Amino acid sequence: MRARCVIVPKGEGESARKKLSEAGLLRSDLSIRSDSSRVLLPVLDGPYLEYPNGEEDFEPAAIKIKSYKEVAEVPEDLRASLPTSFDIIGDVAVFKLADELAPFASAIGKAMLEANRNLASAALDQGVEGELRVRSLQVVAGRQSTRTIHREYGIELELDPALVYFSPRLANERWRIAQMVKPGERILDMFCGVGPFSILIAKKAAPSTVACVDSNTHAIEFLRANIARNKVSNLSAHLGDARELAPKLGPADRIIMNLPHSAHEFLPEALKAAAPDAWLHVYQVVDKNTEEHRARELEALAEGATCWSWRLVHPYSPGSSVVAYDLKLQ
Repeated sequence: MRARCVIVPKGEGESARKKLSEAGLLRSDLSIRSDSSRVLLPVLDGPYLEYPNGEEDFEPAAIKIKSYKEVAEVPEDLRASLPTSFDIIGDVAVFKLADELAPFASAIGKAMLEANRNLASAALDQGVEGELRVRSLQVVAGRQSTRTIHREYGIELELDPALVYFSPRLANERWRIAQMVKPGERILDMFCGVGPFSILIAKKAAPSTVACVDSNTHAIEFLRANIARNKVSNLSAHLGDARELAPKLGPADRIIMNLPHSAHEFLPEALKAAAPDAWLHVYQVVDKNTEEHRARELEALAEGATCWSWRLVHPYSPGSSVVAYDLKLQ
């Protein structure tokens, strides 16, 4: 399309763009062009400041998509059922679908990638499988791999959500715990995964030691890679059952128990590993309106502990949430 434009030397392109945009003269429907020495900025009719101008051919600008729902190719009567949110792990979108939308998984995945240019893969979450509770993922659009680098609060985590448990929804919770750690604390992460809690604590706080345990071989392999990637040296990785290993790795001043469906079952072993005044951070899937009742149950299971606080971390299902309980031994 032929259009009026301002022509500036390449080194002045960004400052000219800002001035024209602030003056309301820059056209947003056409793409800016450039060559080896010039930048061509399509403009509306008006005063062009101090810049020379002319006419050139331009391509239409890409339409900015506010939501993947705008471009998802699904029947109109199903559009209201499209997911309102999905997890972003590194450059991988992970989403669930209602049964009636399953035949359109590929189209929905493509729409997510189109609306989020920083994403490379879209994967359908078909539920967790096995004792390790790893997601069953089907890549439906983009790169046919879910291996990625996830970044949060200044750390990098290499992982594959098809091989290990990982929740990006715990990022703020991980930061909260890291801020609670005092210099010299001994940390035990009983279900460490690829190390999001442990590496953030080692990087941002000043613990003396961080012992990391997981029964998933892939998780420990990624953890060791992430220790090197983030250049932290006070972590140790232990492959095996937390029931057996935790008591051997104490005493710990702070114990992280991020296994929401069954962390409470490991409290006897956690207590064997705990220092006399340790903190226990226990994560649980709890039915709505029973959060305080579960706090009392955890106090009974961890005899000698007081639940100082609890907080909703994120919804798990329409009737339940993941809740963080902070227990303090007396």
